[in-house]
Amino acid sequence: MNCPPPGTAGSCCSYKIYNSISNYPLLYSNGSPVGYKNVTVFFGPNGSGGKQEYTYTSYSDYPDQASYNAPFFFASEYDWKKGLLLKSTDYKNQSNSYLPVKRVINEYDFHSSDTTKRISRGVVLGKLYDNNMGDSLSILYQLQVASYDVLAEAFNLSRDTTITYDAIAGTPILQVTNTYNFSPKNFQLKRKQSKDSKGDQLAQNFKYSLDYGATNVNNNSGLSIWNLQNKNIISAPIESLVTKIKGSTEYILYGNINAYRNDLPLINTIYSLEEKGTTPLSSYQYSSVDGSNNFILFNSYKPYVVQSRYTSKGKFSELRKNDDHKIVYLWDYNGELAVASVTGADSASVAYSSFEADGKGNWSYAGVPASDPTSPTGTKYYSLGSGAITKSGLLTGSDYIVTYWRKDGSGSPLVNGATGTVVVAKNGWTLFRHQLSGITSVTVNGSGYIDELRLHPATADMLTNTYNPLIGVSSSCDASNRINYYEYDALGRLSLIKDQDKNILKKFCYNFQGQQEDCSN
Repeated sequence: MNCPPPGTAGSCCSYKIYNSISNYPLLYSNGSPVGYKNVTVFFGPNGSGGKQEYTYTSYSDYPDQASYNAPFFFASEYDWKKGLLLKSTDYKNQSNSYLPVKRVINEYDFHSSDTTKRISRGVVLGKLYDNNMGDSLSILYQLQVASYDVLAEAFNLSRDTTITYDAIAGTPILQVTNTYNFSPKNFQLKRKQSKDSKGDQLAQNFKYSLDYGATNVNNNSGLSIWNLQNKNIISAPIESLVTKIKGSTEYILYGNINAYRNDLPLINTIYSLEEKGTTPLSSYQYSSVDGSNNFILFNSYKPYVVQSRYTSKGKFSELRKNDDHKIVYLWDYNGELAVASVTGADSASVAYSSFEADGKGNWSYAGVPASDPTSPTGTKYYSLGSGAITKSGLLTGSDYIVTYWRKDGSGSPLVNGATGTVVVAKNGWTLFRHQLSGITSVTVNGSGYIDELRLHPATADMLTNTYNPLIGVSSSCDASNRINYYEYDALGRLSLIKDQDKNILKKFCYNFQGQQEDCSN
């Protein structure tokens, strides 16, 4: 501002303002005012169990562009470049000396010069005051504005080297270097090449939806790729190919292609390619979409999974492999957890329920399950007094197996009007088995409390699970109806595995590093 001569009315003066806090706040790195470039972790008393050393990128490597000119403070930060692991080394303690066991060295590629870098403008305001000598008040004279860069750019791991050391001498015995190339279209891994100190080299190559020129002009197979692009599903690999490098020539080992449905972003067919490392990559043709919007793949690929069915939540419900081998999955607990898997059957010929959650597992019934902590699997059972259980749509040319556990003394269940064969009795419950032929439906009625109700073709095998939601599996039952139980501690960690006689098969104990082991509880 323009000031009159000293001593005249309205002259200017300078003054200082003191604050209890800094006008220049601490710079933060990854959300913290403190960052460490070097970290050492010791194991056991005085490092008797060895140590680990870590080196990270820090402020000293990538300092922020900060301004300290009054009345402003601002900084163009490089947070994404800090805190990246550069090197880690594992050591063992041998006679109070540390010998290296393994070392990993990482290198990164920052896309500072390509189109992925983004610069926005930040604005800060500052106040200047005029202290008029003829007045006791300081009045706001003007606001000042300054701008600064808000930076962002992509980066990726470009190389890592793993060195393995001799356990006795501490000298290097093997070194493996991986180099990574990422696609500029979606920043996903495009090629990984590995080379060890013996000269062996392997490479993995990937293609994603954005690597294809698909359209939606017709309903040909290229539409499935366009749907992935349109739904921004750009990180799921469509094609992956593994090769071996000998000298200057690259040879094919094996490959995999996921072909998706046209209507939904779900895998329909999985193709596999197996070579013996004798076909050069130069004779290989990567998958593509042609001018008619057809998805084209290399002619040596063969279908591995030729049909996939899904639940309304996108979970696999049925898989059929090229040898006609089928696998069926049944889901419960709001459709999120697999409660049964059946090999050698289709979804129309199986049913299962332990009456634990909201699903009925292809059974139909109107009654409401009741609680009983002694139930063979889970904590609930079904009373046949509340209504029959049925399943229709079966094929007359197949034999079927129905099994269930009945609570002793609760009644007499019937399957299609017949009583079953006793298999075994455990913990107040009895396992029954029925074999049925020439039927199109199953009706379970009569009386009694039942649990773990299964139906499947006689040639199929069924495995089942129940859960403690948000914790883990509570029981598992194999194809022979042998049950294992799983118990957890107060922190939700697996503590015991028991057999169907409640004998402990495995016990898991947890303690902090260096703490004396105690499995007494």
